[in-house]
Amino acid sequence: MVDFVGKITHSGLGNALANKGVILNARILWTFSAGYRFNRSEKTEQLAERAFGYLQSYFWDKENGGLFGGGDCLGKPVKKRKQAYTHGFGIYAFSEYFRATGCKESLQLAINLYDILERHFFDEEFGGYIEALDESWNLMDDMRLSEKDENFPKSMNTHLHILEPYTNLYRVWPTQKLKKRITHLIEVFQNYIVDKQTGHFNLFFEMDSTNRSTIVSYGHDIEGAWLLHEAAQVIGEKELTRKIQKAALCLVDVTLNEGTDIDGSIFYERDGEHLDSDKHWSV
Repeated sequence: MVDFVGKITHSGLGNALANKGVILNARILWTFSAGYRFNRSEKTEQLAERAFGYLQSYFWDKENGGLFGGGDCLGKPVKKRKQAYTHGFGIYAFSEYFRATGCKESLQLAINLYDILERHFFDEEFGGYIEALDESWNLMDDMRLSEKDENFPKSMNTHLHILEPYTNLYRVWPTQKLKKRITHLIEVFQNYIVDKQTGHFNLFFEMDSTNRSTIVSYGHDIEGAWLLHEAAQVIGEKELTRKIQKAALCLVDVTLNEGTDIDGSIFYERDGEHLDSDKHWSV
């Protein structure tokens, strides 16, 4: 199957032998699907279809369900652990492809991933979602999404990127159980993730949501302001939207006041008194 290369150099040279990650491929599917919804060009439709076919064929675990983290250049799985974060991006991509094309198979894949997140990753005792499981849905000692992350069972980043795809899925599958989970996620942000003293997001947590981080991530703060407000609006809860606006505007204010350089760009992060003034594309 024709696919997308897993890596290109800074000069634009593609590496056809590089491994392929599910997050990148899900983002590619979302991008061309969203593009096709707006421009309806045949080329964009073909690219979206190509991305859908590869994500479905090579990242879906046909034995245990869910999405592998990555594969080699031939599509053989090389990262088999199941990350809640990556399943969120799968929902985001498959639901957007359905929005763009009406492909019922894609909607069903999104719903299947939602069911997997709720069945395997949702924490019935404390609420919220754990970070990672092995390929057979067993707990692991190392739950980190990447080596730069702290090894704790819950994170802001994963919750943010479950809220985002759940919101997109609700646009095409507006069930009461999904609305309930979106509301729960917003409450998790209000009660635990948004720091009531600083207005920033806390980043890493124990199972009982005890905060274990001191880092401020300016990119996530400003991203979260958008996604929290969007989620409340999409589910049509006016009172919840009003409540979340205060937290969202606070996230905007602290980013503008603390995280913005004189040229309007945004710093990467801060840990205590140390400011990481690097400029990253995602921020």
